[in-house]
Amino acid sequence: LCRELNAVCAIRSVAKHNQSTTALSMNKIAFLYGAETRRLKKIVHKTRDKDLCRRANAVLLVLKGETKSQVARVLQAGRSSVNRWVTWYEAAGIDGLKTKGAGR
Repeated sequence: LCRELNAVCAIRSVAKHNQSTTALSMNKIAFLYGAETRRLKKIVHKTRDKDLCRRANAVLLVLKGETKSQVARVLQAGRSSVNRWVTWYEAAGIDGLKTKGAGR
């Protein structure tokens, strides 16, 4: 499912990739090139943790220029969840997206 969503959104994001998305805004975060983006893509393709895959996919789509509302619609998640995941990513990077263990 994660690979299919990534393929569908890659087509839509090609046109948006050409636009400059360096400024922070309410619906978008700055596009990062390089190692972080590659690590997120690797997580989407390699992880067995479905929740982590979904969160990484959401962050990738926001980084590519999709609005958080569009990402929420594509991933069938709440907009508040997408906002929370992006906040976790901005605060702690990829480690912030990882699933926490159950318990105290």
